[in-house]
Amino acid sequence: MKKIVQNIEFKLFYKIMLLDRLINDGIILQENKEEGDAIIRLTPKEERSKAELQAQREEISKLMFANLTEEDKKIFLKSLTAVYKIIRKIK
Repeated sequence: MKKIVQNIEFKLFYKIMLLDRLINDGIILQENKEEGDAIIRLTPKEERSKAELQAQREEISKLMFANLTEEDKKIFLKSLTAVYKIIRKIK
């Protein structure tokens, strides 16, 4: 979670507001390490939700690609790789 906040290109104020909201909504927990430093993590409930969503995504992916041949999968992967390279140039 800490990396997510660091990578968001918001001013510090907005980062703090985002974290406060996630804490108040019961999505993350904050553990004070030292003064000025804190460790944040998902609540146990959100960890379970995350695991459930991951399992659902995996199942959907399996169903989506079930009818593709190995050759189809290679072509698809090649196409996604090309799109990824183009998108990286846009940033």
